[in-house]
Amino acid sequence: MEDAAPPDPTKTVSRLAHLRAFTAELFTVTCGILIALALQGLVERHRNAELARHARADFIAELTGNREKLSTVMAQEAPVLPWLRTMAEAGEALLHHQSAKLPDPPSMRRFPVLPQTAWATALATQALTQLSFAEVSALSTAYTRQQALNDLLARARDQWVSLASYGNLSAPDLATMPEEDIRRGIGDVRIAFAYAASIANLETQVIDGYKDAAKALGP
Repeated sequence: MEDAAPPDPTKTVSRLAHLRAFTAELFTVTCGILIALALQGLVERHRNAELARHARADFIAELTGNREKLSTVMAQEAPVLPWLRTMAEAGEALLHHQSAKLPDPPSMRRFPVLPQTAWATALATQALTQLSFAEVSALSTAYTRQQALNDLLARARDQWVSLASYGNLSAPDLATMPEEDIRRGIGDVRIAFAYAASIANLETQVIDGYKDAAKALGP
């Protein structure tokens, strides 16, 4: 039986050299991938931070503008509820053949549409995912209330226009209006009063929502 040939040292060294080269190349590739992933993560975090920053700025600007607009409208509409109440009382007096002094109508009533562009943009760009839960919760409440107010204002505007069919409500010849028309007018005025009261209540809630959202978004 022949003895086994001893291993060739040259081949052993060659294999070790190839293994070292492969290991070094694998290490280099791995390091490159990790560096690329780290850089991508940094870029993504920076992009998300910028997205959140722009979203906060847009929300603050829009909610501040809406709050100022709504506050102005609320101040202008303060005489509406007393006027509607007095008109209903005057109508009841006329039905009972009593004299009634009709109040002068308030200035032209406004039914603003409060924009929510910032909210729609944040949804489209997924910027909301970069905000905190407290921020998103406060913003969601504010814009939900605002949408409810926009819807209510739209319905109230249509109903308010129906009052114009009576012409000049403070005209001297109103007392000669047929009783059926007076009753219909009283009904329309009471509906307008219910709308105005609901709007006033919801407007206060919307203003509170704006304040809470601004507080959550921070300075």
